[in-house]
Amino acid sequence: MSQESNNASLALFKEISRSYARFHLFFMILGTVELTSFLLFFSFFLTSSLIAFALAAIVFTVFSYFVLLFYFQIRKPELLQKLPDQFLYERQDSEKKKRTYTS
Repeated sequence: MSQESNNASLALFKEISRSYARFHLFFMILGTVELTSFLLFFSFFLTSSLIAFALAAIVFTVFSYFVLLFYFQIRKPELLQKLPDQFLYERQDSEKKKRTYTS
């Protein structure tokens, strides 16, 4: 009874945590790839106009990361507030089911 609601709430918490970890990991990998490729091909970029596009891509990635980070920071308390609400709702629901089975 308590285990079911505990598992559902725990699964929701794990999903929220994983989504934040995936978000940070995605931008860390993307930034690393962009910076590495920029440094590796720097001499080639100097002879063409691609240096502007490479720098713009890096700036755009950093800007996107911070905009999305601020959005997720605002959204995080809403998601975490659902956890105790869901836990209590499922707990009450399981208690009602237990009462109907025992009567």
